[in-house]
Amino acid sequence: MATMLHSIAVGNMTPSYRVMADGTVRQVYFYCVDISEFTVNKLSDRGSLSTRGIITNAQDFIVTLSKGLGL
Repeated sequence: MATMLHSIAVGNMTPSYRVMADGTVRQVYFYCVDISEFTVNKLSDRGSLSTRGIITNAQDFIVTLSKGLGL
């Protein structure tokens, strides 16, 4: 829940992998929830390969998420 520029900036700064204590490498998953398809596509185009886009209204997403978590 931020502006388009904030979403793109965070996506560009988020690493695509993480090295665990035992030396294994794990992918970092990054989800972008936005009502605009442009933001999701811009993150993918700029090299944020671990980004998964969810195009919906943020309020609807939060309500559905809270129901799914049982809150």
